[in-house]
Amino acid sequence: MSNWLAQVSFCLAAIAGAAFAQNSGHAGTEEDEIVELEVFIAEETLIEEEVTLSQLSRSVDSVYGDGLSVLKIPRALSIVTPEAMRQFGIEDFSDLEKAGAGTQRVNYFGIPGSPYIRGAKAGTFFNGMLRAYQRNEMPISFGSLESMDIVKGPAPGHLSPTLVGGFVNFVPKAPYFDKFRGSVEVTIGRWDHYRVRADVGGPLMLMGRPSAYRISLTGQLSDSYYDTVRNDFVSFYGAVKMKLNEDLRVFAGTEYFDFKSNENAGWNRPTQSLIDIGRYVIGEPVDITDAAWRGSANRDFASFPAGFGFANGVQDFNALVVPRAVVDEAMAAGLISDAARAALLDLGNPDDLARAYGQPLPGSGVTDPLFNAAGGRFGDFSSPLAALMSGAQVDGYRYTRSYFDSGGIVFTTPIEASRALADDNDYADSRDWLVFVDLEKSGVSDRLIRNQFLLEWLHTEKLSSYGYAIETEQFVVADKVSFIQDLDSLGTQLTLGGSFRFSYAKMVQDFFAEPFSRRDLTRASISPNSIVATGPQRDPSGNNLWSPARGANIRSQLYQYGAFAVLHTIWNSRLSTFISLRGEIGRYYTGIPANVDQAGDELREALSGDGAKSYFMAAFSPVIAVTEDINLYASVQAGTAIDPTHGGPIFGEGNFSETELYEVGLKGSFGDGKLYGSLAFYYWDQSNFNTRDARAEPLRAQGLELETTFLPSDRISIVGSMTAQRVRHRGESLGFGALFLDEEGWALNGGLINGASDRSFPDSNPDLVYPGFPEVTAKVFAVVTLPNGFGIAGGTIWRDTYYHNFERTLSIPSSLSLNANVFWRAERWEAFLALENVTSGDFFTGAEPTFAANTIITKAPPISWKFSLRYKF
Repeated sequence: MSNWLAQVSFCLAAIAGAAFAQNSGHAGTEEDEIVELEVFIAEETLIEEEVTLSQLSRSVDSVYGDGLSVLKIPRALSIVTPEAMRQFGIEDFSDLEKAGAGTQRVNYFGIPGSPYIRGAKAGTFFNGMLRAYQRNEMPISFGSLESMDIVKGPAPGHLSPTLVGGFVNFVPKAPYFDKFRGSVEVTIGRWDHYRVRADVGGPLMLMGRPSAYRISLTGQLSDSYYDTVRNDFVSFYGAVKMKLNEDLRVFAGTEYFDFKSNENAGWNRPTQSLIDIGRYVIGEPVDITDAAWRGSANRDFASFPAGFGFANGVQDFNALVVPRAVVDEAMAAGLISDAARAALLDLGNPDDLARAYGQPLPGSGVTDPLFNAAGGRFGDFSSPLAALMSGAQVDGYRYTRSYFDSGGIVFTTPIEASRALADDNDYADSRDWLVFVDLEKSGVSDRLIRNQFLLEWLHTEKLSSYGYAIETEQFVVADKVSFIQDLDSLGTQLTLGGSFRFSYAKMVQDFFAEPFSRRDLTRASISPNSIVATGPQRDPSGNNLWSPARGANIRSQLYQYGAFAVLHTIWNSRLSTFISLRGEIGRYYTGIPANVDQAGDELREALSGDGAKSYFMAAFSPVIAVTEDINLYASVQAGTAIDPTHGGPIFGEGNFSETELYEVGLKGSFGDGKLYGSLAFYYWDQSNFNTRDARAEPLRAQGLELETTFLPSDRISIVGSMTAQRVRHRGESLGFGALFLDEEGWALNGGLINGASDRSFPDSNPDLVYPGFPEVTAKVFAVVTLPNGFGIAGGTIWRDTYYHNFERTLSIPSSLSLNANVFWRAERWEAFLALENVTSGDFFTGAEPTFAANTIITKAPPISWKFSLRYKF
């Protein structure tokens, strides 16, 4: 808390100092400087000044060049204006599904590090430059952006290789050119949500040159609906734009973002009953807490696949234990028979307790299987079996297969959606530092020379007590030079350029245990028996626990050298074409980070190496003007996507995947821009990198997207969209992942993650449809401005029924969520009340079906509110 307050105080002091310098600078300014500054102001404009939801409110520079209207761009895209971000409540990528067609909200352990578009991961650009990739290390800060362009499908080649789903381009906050201005905004909300935003800027003479600046601060302290899950951060952004001479201008800025939170994995032990009526399978496995593991669970007995029960054939060792009172009540109510009750293991009975721990039967010849499983680690105890058995046990009964064979039931209880798999001692702390510098030189034979530079450094440390940890570090420096020439005689604008990008990334990770289902979320407190040491923590031998596995740990250096060209040709009043070409050479070096204690020489040698890959990207897009305001387009693109693992490293060629995109669409504007609509059909094909297997999964998809914006009057705005999509797996197997368990499965196997490599395709899903997000979504939102500055807004998102796993045994029901806003705006003041999920409707956030999609699920919060008061000066 004190560190956060110190950062906020420093940033506020910087803003105050800038404001004082601005006001002080008015005196003594020479007349010729004032004239030059006024010329600069007249040439520059605030690109997001207008309060509007219109898709036609500004031109787009992030797809095929500068100054293009959405109508002329041969790709499906959505412009998210500042007003749209405000009205929709878009504050990070978890909110992206509220805007436009093709966007999804996918829960990957509760931290939205990457956007999802068209059923796949998407990239993030800042002012046209690709940012550092991060899977779910931190939610990318929105403190530096004014608005967004959501572009569907892989980026054209002149930008950079990125993911097939598409990309979100952040339009940075521009300096204020017209006058000195600023604002201070305070927000409070449900679940102890507090946020402060301050923004100031204006024109000034800097080093004798006409300039403008902007400084923004955002700080937040917030709990959440989910127990023990926080979302605290501070963002500081500063930018300046200078006119160095008549032909040369620079736009430079930086953002520092410090995020402190923990993961929100949602509910564990998902079943259809849990989804439909909120019934949760109760109980925790037999006690394996151990003083050698600082009183938490003995990790050797909780790790897959070497858990004690698996390694020693102890029947049902990982079955759950039901409290005695629960079983006795069920017996009294006649819910279970005497035979079923007799098949349970009574942990209050010494013989049953020994059986629960796998005490060998007489004459078996095995004297101490538990000691053997631990590899002699319990050598300090005269009887390691007795040492564990003497621990504090749940006074109850352990499930057995015989119990269910005798007609026994699974014991469940109602659970609140707020009971997440999280711990007060968990953390997910990250820091991100971004620097950008854009130089533009113009004025020579209709030629523009642009140099774009980006530097980003990101560091993350995460630990969750259920048995997962990751640490990443990433450093990216990139530079791109573009020569833009108008060839008027040919009706063509030609762009030629080259780029360089260096990425250093390191990841250490521990996923060897991760028994998500071990913890009973309905218990009043977290038991030591459900806490599993992980990652940077130490085993009894003093070694850290970073997983000695191929997909877990890697460091890499990647050098990318690229050359590109873009031709935009207007052939006549009806036909124009876009051609984008790129050639690139990627050179990489890989190895295992030095701090992985358990990595052996063989693994280090296998993952240490280097390689090179050359690849090309090409796109062709014709645009046919049906009328002046209606355009028909097609886009064909083929190339390469780079899909890193967590934290940005690559393992090798498996992270480079071939991509294809085929898209046709229709865009139109009617009634002098009051009505805008777009329709797109698409097909894409690429691979998705599976971190756990360290290999690519081939996917393909097709879909339809419809978007419209209707502004029937100055007081009414209506935005709508519809998405229908389907993603399919086209590989030979599903790779490694958790296995589906029903209620009986969780009862018998809850103490250990149950997974398998090279999972076969289920008969229940012959088309191999990728689960995890709705295939059909419809959205509508309306804003009505009333007299005297008041206004109301509201909308809904409808999600069709979809599946949570490949086996299609977990079905997510269709849902309808309602959001509403009430606001008041005046010259100096603005008040805004935002309501989410107004009716507290039930809906779930799906998960990408990799590794553990079947073991967690997240239910959305009930109604929530945020109230903001803003003062403008």
